[in-house]
Amino acid sequence: MSNLTATPDHSDEKTNTPAQTMSVGARVRGRILYLLIVAGLVGILKLGHATHWSIPSEWFTAVAVPAAKPVSEEPAAPSKQPVQTPAVADTKATSQEVAKIELDEQGLKNAGIELHSVTQRGVDEKLTAHGIVSYNKNLVAQLSTRVPGTVWRVEKQAGQPIRKGDVLAIVEALEVGRMKSELLQAIVTRDLKARTVERMEAAEGVIPEKMIHEAKSEERVARIRVQDAIQSLVNLGLFISQEEIKGLDDVQLAKKLQFLGLPDSIVATLEPQTTTTNLLPLFAPFDGVVIGREITLGETVSPTESHFEVADIRRMWVTLEVRKEDVNLVRLGQTISFTADGIPGEVMGKVDWISTEVDENTRTLQVRAEVDNPELQPAGATHCEQRLLRAHTFGTGQITVRTSMLSTVVPNEAVQFDGRTYMVFVRDGQSFRRVPVKTGVVDRDMTEILSGLDAGVIVATEGSHVVKAEFQLVQSAL
Repeated sequence: MSNLTATPDHSDEKTNTPAQTMSVGARVRGRILYLLIVAGLVGILKLGHATHWSIPSEWFTAVAVPAAKPVSEEPAAPSKQPVQTPAVADTKATSQEVAKIELDEQGLKNAGIELHSVTQRGVDEKLTAHGIVSYNKNLVAQLSTRVPGTVWRVEKQAGQPIRKGDVLAIVEALEVGRMKSELLQAIVTRDLKARTVERMEAAEGVIPEKMIHEAKSEERVARIRVQDAIQSLVNLGLFISQEEIKGLDDVQLAKKLQFLGLPDSIVATLEPQTTTTNLLPLFAPFDGVVIGREITLGETVSPTESHFEVADIRRMWVTLEVRKEDVNLVRLGQTISFTADGIPGEVMGKVDWISTEVDENTRTLQVRAEVDNPELQPAGATHCEQRLLRAHTFGTGQITVRTSMLSTVVPNEAVQFDGRTYMVFVRDGQSFRRVPVKTGVVDRDMTEILSGLDAGVIVATEGSHVVKAEFQLVQSAL
């Protein structure tokens, strides 16, 4: 029997191939990269928490066009550029602060910098607010007939101009005829009582004195009734006096009362024999325009209804909506200037009313002024009822809340802002120095300087931003 050597069977063991080895390495590198990323994020979070997430300015590098160089004792080499760049002098500065920069006349010209002398003038501080035009409620009237009746004639239409005393419409009212009849009867009774007293006084020795006193009392009552009848007509707008009817006979008196209150221009168009005596005219109380008409020929009307709405448009109201934050600046008597949208021209007025409450929706306060409404006069026209302002027109108003007779001012271009402070650049010889200022009113071309600047000094205006850039450039290089 031969000896056999047993060889181990390794068929069941796993063997690492080169591909498997590379896969394990990739997984390890991925895990390491992941851990590095997590560590980096944790580091960023700690750094952000420590610095309150503010990036230090040292991390940035200021890049600027080399437009100026610090001045040294050695003469500067001539520039090869066709345009000469201004020289910059870094004078004594505290805490790395640039005090001045030098810029000669040629440098000013090349940079487009203009100079201006600081002046003084009157300044008005104005508060701007949006507003609306409306009718003056004190000059708007709702008109109606004083007694019930039927519309007999309409004289005016909506939009037509009117004058005080113009007839707007004529109403036929039975009450008017009754009052005129009572006046005629009262006059007849008064005249009868007066003649009776005259006869009794002529026969004073024959007629008892008591009867004469009674007759005189009755005459006085008759006179009072005449006066009452006249007053009833006057209350309706039909004005008549006892002097006008004195000495008139019955026919003349009836004729006068028939068209009482009607102007001659209308009476001339009426036929006395066929025209009723119950006519009551409706008059215009003042000059203005008919802005509303609710009356039709033949319609039955009563005093409880409004038939005409008239307004005097020569004086209008302008109501501005002032922000709640600016309310304390507004006072009665301040001047308001107002310009309506799309309409050339400005009107002026005085604040005559300030609301006592803030609007719940807009959180604004209403401020009102009464203004004159200029009349438009077209070329070749002698009279025109068209006015500049129209009711319910929007616009912009300015309230003058402060007036200064003499304030220091500079052109708007002279004032620069660095994010914290307003400043101007004052010219001293060949240098500019930066001067912080406190500004006030800013209008279309000038800025008021409340402090920091005196009148008469020279400042950079047009192109002052170039001076500001030079200061920043030099400052960044320190």
